[in-house]
Amino acid sequence: MTHPASYEWPRPTLPPISNQQSAISNQQSTLLKLKLTKALRKAPPPITPVTPDAGQIMAAAAEAYDVPLSYLTGHSRRLAIVRARRLAMTLVRYYHDLSFQAIATMFHCRDHGTAMHACRTLENAPPECIERRTFIRLLKQLPLLA
Repeated sequence: MTHPASYEWPRPTLPPISNQQSAISNQQSTLLKLKLTKALRKAPPPITPVTPDAGQIMAAAAEAYDVPLSYLTGHSRRLAIVRARRLAMTLVRYYHDLSFQAIATMFHCRDHGTAMHACRTLENAPPECIERRTFIRLLKQLPLLA
């Protein structure tokens, strides 16, 4: 239904507002705006937890020991590769709380005992151990906001 251009809709009639009431409502709205503004300034932005995935963890561990990423899933027993693999397994366990069997499978058909040994060796290392310091450094570098 179309209305002619000259048609005016009826306006609702409201009781007249005195100047005093108007000033009070303006003050109240101003106070409310100030309170909301202060509350918004105080409230920190919401933090969403970010957990690195296993690929990022493996890449960081490989980079820390300067070995190619593909070597972490290989069978080499070279010391640098073993340390990088141990670090990656421990970090995956720390961030994702996976079973040892799942971690072993992630590192290509290794026995769960290998993952257990890797995690326990690093956890029981003395604080002055280079591996332990690398582990702590990577914990600080990898994104974890939870």
